[in-house]
Amino acid sequence: KKPPASLQLNMCKSAPMNHEAFIFMVDSSDPAKFSEARSQIHKLMRNNEMRDASLLVLANKQGLPTSEPLDKIVEELQLSQWPSNKWRIESTGKITDQHVFESLDWLAGTMNDK
Repeated sequence: KKPPASLQLNMCKSAPMNHEAFIFMVDSSDPAKFSEARSQIHKLMRNNEMRDASLLVLANKQGLPTSEPLDKIVEELQLSQWPSNKWRIESTGKITDQHVFESLDWLAGTMNDK
């Protein structure tokens, strides 16, 4: 069972800072939680100690018929307000696991560029 949202937020607050990158997974079949996800992402991205970090968003459950498309998730999470070289979104799920490896390669590349 996953931890309640309040615990997830507390985990973000207590996480050590000065990271070069972070990975955020969103359930693409549950748009009711996009607002909470947006809030958490924006808190991290606005933190001075995280301002140079790259963000990889993994949109999970993309194989389900109820999943939102990536462009809708980008819009809901308001990712476009950040420079495009700082973030990337990829679909994940049983059908699309290969995107995880491509995404991690991109993330490693952004860290090497710093």
